Amino acid sequence: MGWRKRWAAECRRKKITDVLPGMLPDDLKGRPFAERVRLLPGSAYEILRIEDRDFVANGGINVLSCWDASKPYVSRTRCDLSEFEPFFEAAHSRAEGLSPDHVKMVQNIFYEFHLNPKLLRRLYAFTMQLEEDYPADDDMVKAKCEIYFRPEYSWGHELPCLSSIFKLHAATCLEDSVLAQYFLQREGANSSIFVGSMIDADDAKKFFAVPEPEPHPLFAAFVAKLRKKEPAPEPTIKPDGHAFIVIRDGGRIYVFDPANPIRHPNWGVFPRVYRMNHKFDLFMQGKTGGTELVNARMASGEGPGGRQYYGINKGYALTKENWEKAVLEP
Repeated sequence: MGWRKRWAAECRRKKITDVLPGMLPDDLKGRPFAERVRLLPGSAYEILRIEDRDFVANGGINVLSCWDASKPYVSRTRCDLSEFEPFFEAAHSRAEGLSPDHVKMVQNIFYEFHLNPKLLRRLYAFTMQLEEDYPADDDMVKAKCEIYFRPEYSWGHELPCLSSIFKLHAATCLEDSVLAQYFLQREGANSSIFVGSMIDADDAKKFFAVPEPEPHPLFAAFVAKLRKKEPAPEPTIKPDGHAFIVIRDGGRIYVFDPANPIRHPNWGVFPRVYRMNHKFDLFMQGKTGGTELVNARMASGEGPGGRQYYGINKGYALTKENWEKAVLEP
């Protein structure tokens, strides 16, 4: 039996129903991990609340490994979030102590978003604190391999902790999202961790770039023979696996990407935030009644870093022909 079927059987046994997207993280406090996760099409899922000593799968590949004790060999990470108490306190103090000039500058950048000022201060303070305490490392992949390939971890005798990953500056998008989600929960935000896919703005621009003009039909055969090559295949774009934060505030939906902050040469670091289509939740669950591709749904968001696409994708390469079916535009 596949892991999704086992998960569904366990949910039926415990009489677990789908959690509404409007529920606050506090409504799920103390519930088992299985009740705090919503499965989405493909291999995507949403962690509605994270708690201290939870487990997350390495890279977010298989959510079942987070709580299935019968699979100790699956690589997973223990979220020892209590070890980050000084970090959370520092981020909170920074948010409360932002100068009026700082606040005005950040609000001017996101003025079109109508973001709650309190929420915006928290996102900005968290991003600055993360950059200060745990800056990105170019050798992040190497550092993470050193953690997960240790004998005590690879054989399942022990589990790596979130704190050890951050101390080695080996955190990736999922670990950053876990830290951001726990901080936002403490601050009273309605947010969740979304493990899905992303299409970068620069990749999308290249995908939609104007192609070279075709030669006149009379010369097409001659040119093809001259070049001695087959016609170019249809361009495709494949989303990358990614974890990020979905925030629901004031009837609006935002994506906060803590792993990819905006770095300005003069103004410093800013949170990467995008305002999403109000049908984001329904579209991701396939409840919009459209003809979007199964397991391939992306939603575009506008922000200071350009247009990004976030959603779910199970290995589908999108073409310009099926783009409109699979992508929810504003």
